[in-house]
Amino acid sequence: MSRQPEKDNEQQTLLNIQQNLQIATTQRLEEKIQKLQKQLSDLKLSNKSMKIQLTRVNVLKDKTIEKLRQSLTQVEAMKGKAGMKTDNLKTTLHSAKQEARGDKDKVHQLLDAVTPELCTAKSTLDKVPGQQQELSDFRETIMKMLGFNMRTADKEIINHLRLIIQDYEASNKSKIASDCETGQDNE
Repeated sequence: MSRQPEKDNEQQTLLNIQQNLQIATTQRLEEKIQKLQKQLSDLKLSNKSMKIQLTRVNVLKDKTIEKLRQSLTQVEAMKGKAGMKTDNLKTTLHSAKQEARGDKDKVHQLLDAVTPELCTAKSTLDKVPGQQQELSDFRETIMKMLGFNMRTADKEIINHLRLIIQDYEASNKSKIASDCETGQDNE
């Protein structure tokens, strides 16, 4: 008779341990999910920042190209004027050539100044697709593993992952509990 209350106490203790383990595991997994969600949010923010930088670089590139076109148009106009004046005034031609050379140097200086900026912009642009591709590949792999298609919302995927983790934890706890009971039966 006295053995029955002891056995009930042991079962209650095992049940309490199992519940405590389940609560701790659930909390750890929720923390991991929050951490992963924060990482995802950070990556999205980083991606957005890179897109903004890309837009700025494109605007700078467009402005630079426009300035170069204007400079080139100016140089060509000056050459045209100088060519028309050659028949009449050789001294004016000499002066116009000097001015054209100065503008050409300015264009080269402008190109020399812009080249490092374009290299930096290209380097930044080269990194963006790689990071986007990594994020996209990760998402696609998870979706394939879960049997979703590419249009499935992220929230639905996260909820599905939670259920899988909870099922795994429940089966794991059942296994631990049965191992504990088997160990007691052997004694």
